[in-house]
Amino acid sequence: MNQPRVVLDANIYISGLVYGGVPRAVLVMARAGDLVLCVSAPIQEEVESTLSEKFSWPPEQIHQACSPYWKIAHMVETTTSLKLISADPDDDRILECAVDGEADIIVTGDDHLLRLNLSPKQPPIDRIRIMTPRQFLDEQHS
Repeated sequence: MNQPRVVLDANIYISGLVYGGVPRAVLVMARAGDLVLCVSAPIQEEVESTLSEKFSWPPEQIHQACSPYWKIAHMVETTTSLKLISADPDDDRILECAVDGEADIIVTGDDHLLRLNLSPKQPPIDRIRIMTPRQFLDEQHS
């Protein structure tokens, strides 16, 4: 089976790095090479700024925590511009990375993104599955 191309929402990196649990298990899969991790500069910036501003992590700690993921990730240069989530335009950056990175799956804990599964998805995101970390792990281990 081919490894899925996956975009992790910033909240997955942050939850996994700060709290552990199921999001950390997804990060472990990425580090093990069980998926193709796709990331864009806006996602990297959101992860790093949140760790700095909300959790007061010093730059060296952020670098040590994040750089292993940035090194293994497929860096996506986004050219698509979407305006699908008016309640939180930052969520559109996740969708743009998934579209331009030709991702199969977005893993997120964000309700705005997860709600997109409840209505018929339109191109260019119609082929991308959006799931919680638990759903993703359950599917990968089934």
